[in-house]
Amino acid sequence: MSLFDKPAQVDPAEFERLKQQLDRIEHAIGHIVRVVGPMGVPLPDDTILVQTLWGHKVIVDATDLVMTPQLIVYREWEHDISSLIHDFVGADTTFVDIGANLGYFTCLAGAKIGSGGAGRIVAVEPNPHMISLIKRNIEINWSMAPIQLLEMGASDHEGSVDLILPKDHLANATIAVWGAADADAIQVPVRPLDLALADLARVDLMKIDVEGYERHALRGARDIIARSPDIRILMEWSTGQLAAAGTYPMDMGELFAEMHLATYRLPPSLREFDAAQHRLSETELVGLDYANI
Repeated sequence: MSLFDKPAQVDPAEFERLKQQLDRIEHAIGHIVRVVGPMGVPLPDDTILVQTLWGHKVIVDATDLVMTPQLIVYREWEHDISSLIHDFVGADTTFVDIGANLGYFTCLAGAKIGSGGAGRIVAVEPNPHMISLIKRNIEINWSMAPIQLLEMGASDHEGSVDLILPKDHLANATIAVWGAADADAIQVPVRPLDLALADLARVDLMKIDVEGYERHALRGARDIIARSPDIRILMEWSTGQLAAAGTYPMDMGELFAEMHLATYRLPPSLREFDAAQHRLSETELVGLDYANI
């Protein structure tokens, strides 16, 4: 199954019946979520344990105002991305999570892939605080695919850079030209993925969410992407974040073309993906303010 696989042809009446049934199921699930309400257990170190809707558990920072409220109230983060990753990965999938944060998507994919196949995960994260949470989240989830944690930022050079850590918004830590006024900065190592993943034969799925630093991450992954002809890349697109990291949208469009990467607007689910409908031209892409692509 890939993002470009088309569903088998079905009778229109049967399709409509199944669609209505699915709508009723989704409505019932939404009602159950509202009835059950928030789910979080405070731990004695300013963290909270959350059971997600996808079945895996995550320990989150109680002071964070970005991911933590969403995970406690809705018990998931970015439903569309969660759904796509869950639907896409299988027993033999190789998934690289760049900007793994606290390991939410890493553990979601790890639990779905499981330990019975050849699948594996590489989580890339430079923030020491998030690294500690990833390690704990890997430990509290069982029967997952093998997970390799790279404690670094993905870039196009080897060295170190300033990582900006906004107060109470640790999920938005960024390697940017301009940081938030109320923020700390620490030095973190960076390295091209082509060096860090030199022994990896291929990647099936790559998620990149690095707060505007995506161009550098991609430029440092040319080789691994080139030897992965069926790779699918999920990426956050934010012109504001790109600008803060010194990148113009046109730069990204040129890089995509140079790396032979076609861009698509992310569909709500694999069932609704249509290559022609969701294809983004370079003009449409650079005109977007924010989207998941």
